[in-house]
Amino acid sequence: RKGQIGVLMSRKMIPTGITIEHIPERATLDITSAPRRLQVWIEVKDSDERARVEAERRVICEGESVGKNFVCIGTVEYEKNEFNHVQTFPINAAGTVTSKAVVRVWSNWGQEYTCLYRLRLHGEDKGPR
Repeated sequence: RKGQIGVLMSRKMIPTGITIEHIPERATLDITSAPRRLQVWIEVKDSDERARVEAERRVICEGESVGKNFVCIGTVEYEKNEFNHVQTFPINAAGTVTSKAVVRVWSNWGQEYTCLYRLRLHGEDKGPR
């Protein structure tokens, strides 16, 4: 594992996508710090809801959970050789409302460290936290 970042959102949402941005390959001498495989986890406090999300998702995440009440809802792979260095991926939260998310960088393209230039979580607004 290369790192993770937690997000405490100001509003509840149903996550629907994630955008990863890194410096373009054509603008750097070394692209190997770009993330490669990432996981998206959300907090689901209710145990019945957590079980439902786990049953409905079609995702297998590597490693241990990021926390007691978290479930993995997506894995994505950032492609360092793509012309577009801003890449958006759909994720399926199975309609679950959350206000906490964690993005785990599971691997990168070879460097000892990983750089994330911008990370955006997209979703359906469900009101104040």
